[in-house]
Amino acid sequence: HCNQTNAMQDPHAHEMEEDEDEEEEMFLGEDEVAELVASAGPDGDDEPPPDSDDDEEAKGGEDEDEIPDDSVVQLVGHEEPVHCVAFNPANPDIAVTGSQDDSAVLWRCSEGKKLFELKGHTDTICGVAFNADGKMLATASMDSTVKVWSVEEGNLIATLEGPGDEITWVTWHPKGNVVLAGSGDFTTWMWSLPAGSVMQVFAGHSEAVSCGGFTPDGKQVVTACAGGQLRVYNPRDGSCIVAVQSDPMFHMEGICCMDLSAPDLIMTGGTDGSAFLTRLNLAVTPPTARAFANFRGARNGLEDVAVCSRLGIAATGGEDGVLRVYDIDRPELVRLTCNHGETIVKIRFHPALDVLLAAGVSGVVTIWDAKNGSLLKKLSGHRDTVLDMAISPDGKWLLTGSDDTAALLFDLSVPQ
Repeated sequence: HCNQTNAMQDPHAHEMEEDEDEEEEMFLGEDEVAELVASAGPDGDDEPPPDSDDDEEAKGGEDEDEIPDDSVVQLVGHEEPVHCVAFNPANPDIAVTGSQDDSAVLWRCSEGKKLFELKGHTDTICGVAFNADGKMLATASMDSTVKVWSVEEGNLIATLEGPGDEITWVTWHPKGNVVLAGSGDFTTWMWSLPAGSVMQVFAGHSEAVSCGGFTPDGKQVVTACAGGQLRVYNPRDGSCIVAVQSDPMFHMEGICCMDLSAPDLIMTGGTDGSAFLTRLNLAVTPPTARAFANFRGARNGLEDVAVCSRLGIAATGGEDGVLRVYDIDRPELVRLTCNHGETIVKIRFHPALDVLLAAGVSGVVTIWDAKNGSLLKKLSGHRDTVLDMAISPDGKWLLTGSDDTAALLFDLSVPQ
């Protein structure tokens, strides 16, 4: 029973579980970080032309020299593209990579050391996520399962089954040991750990559940699908609280990306280039949802969206290669346009600095001043598309995964 309307959110409208309500910590704390080095990397184009006697071999050497490597650590060990990466929220020196080779690897970043190779999936790993205390890791696969592992021991804790199609994304409750994952079979599943028992199945979408997660307080589940629908659920009983359907005042085509970091806002990006901010109001009867901001400007489909509540801005990136920054209070105007120059795959706001990062199909990551739009730095090293990137909780490190089968660690801090 869904109420389809317009609105704003009260994050205290529903309680999830009594023991979780007693916890007061936020999901991710942010330490202070040093300022970003605003200098460009080496050019790397000064090598002499290859010797004509040995064309093929020389060309290979020239290609190697053409791409400078600004990374400080190379995490090499996968045989296929690295689709997803994540930092441990409790220990930024521990990270995970998930690959098309059906495996995930836990790394000690400072040493570039492989701690555990996590095998057991039978298809591409498309999502990885640590729980709040960093002791458990979830890996989501196109084999339709989620596996949960011990970070300390590297052993399998549980295999979470139920969905009838590939898993599209995975996340944890911000406080409790609860896993949430969307599927290509139009449903979203919630399991309790470490037992691995099913808690809820959220249904109602008309196509694959492309993105979703918990609200920051953990009291609602929000999902969106390739059919352009947004749905908000009560995780306690699985009921749909409110829904926004595909509409001329909302997404007309599929929703492909979402940001739930703001307490009362949901940002969604579409395959047609549209982006919206939706405000929920769960305190009224019936609850309402209102898409109050329509971010215009993108000429092609979006790949990622991001909100920075601290600065009061939002950003989009996608196929036209332009990073657009908007004021949340004046969404009709594009505040900044930053030309990345190629299809943008992922964007991230830094947790403490006023900068925005964009990763693209050539493997380059660009870092922009989020206030004036100036290009601060380019990070090179990958030889193919960056498929995912993550900034460490302390803001000091950037981890990227690429089609070139490598994961690279970049330093975002000034040496002390």
